[in-house]
Amino acid sequence: MPILGSFGSGSAKGFGFTGGGAAPGIVANGGTLTYDGDYAINLFESSGDFVVEKLGDNGDDQVEYLVAAGGGNGSHAGSAGGGGGGGYRANGAYNMTIAAQTYPVTVGSGTSSPGGNGGNSSFNGISATAGGGTGNPGGSGGGAGGSGNAGGYSPPEGNPGGSTMGGPFSGGGGGGGAGGSGQNGGGFAAGPGGPGTDNDITGSPYTYCGGGTGESSNPSGWGPIGPSVQTIYGKGAPSSRGGPCTSANGVVIVRYRSLSTA
Repeated sequence: MPILGSFGSGSAKGFGFTGGGAAPGIVANGGTLTYDGDYAINLFESSGDFVVEKLGDNGDDQVEYLVAAGGGNGSHAGSAGGGGGGGYRANGAYNMTIAAQTYPVTVGSGTSSPGGNGGNSSFNGISATAGGGTGNPGGSGGGAGGSGNAGGYSPPEGNPGGSTMGGPFSGGGGGGGAGGSGQNGGGFAAGPGGPGTDNDITGSPYTYCGGGTGESSNPSGWGPIGPSVQTIYGKGAPSSRGGPCTSANGVVIVRYRSLSTA
């Protein structure tokens, strides 16, 4: 279910502006369209097109973006590392220039494949790398030593997974997250996933691209060292002997001024 602002959804056409004269903001469509005060937000939970029909007559041609890839999956075995969070890219300021044209949007999916990577996301030249499955590199790496920031971006799109402790009753490392590395596994307990990153681009703060918790080989099933990371989009799935898990899909969000604040 999409995370929405408080101004409802619908078409940008005619929102707060009717009749002749200068249109005071960008007019665009695609994904789920909501509003936060004078700003419009297009949220894509699946691939599609961001269609800019018109730039603002007052010179508005800048957007803010958030691009998150699909999370990786943990393996379904004892001592396995958790899945890494999807790569996370956001500008945090209105410094991406757009034109009146169509921009393809790719949203990476999560995965139910044990130890598998998620899918990449992209928008207007900004790409986020899929979260790594157990031991794999990715936007954030999977637990058991997967490296993060596979795209080589600055600032980094993610962090590495934690290491897995060997020996009997060992614990798997947590998957890396956009906000920090996964924790190492320990004796009798698995490491939690790395934290995600908070962002309020939708008008409300949410956490994106956290890592999944590892699994312990302790037969009594002792849990992780710390709490699992709660995120909506781009979260890596934990490792679990109890059955298959599925990592979270990515998301692409674009925010821009739709009404003049002058």
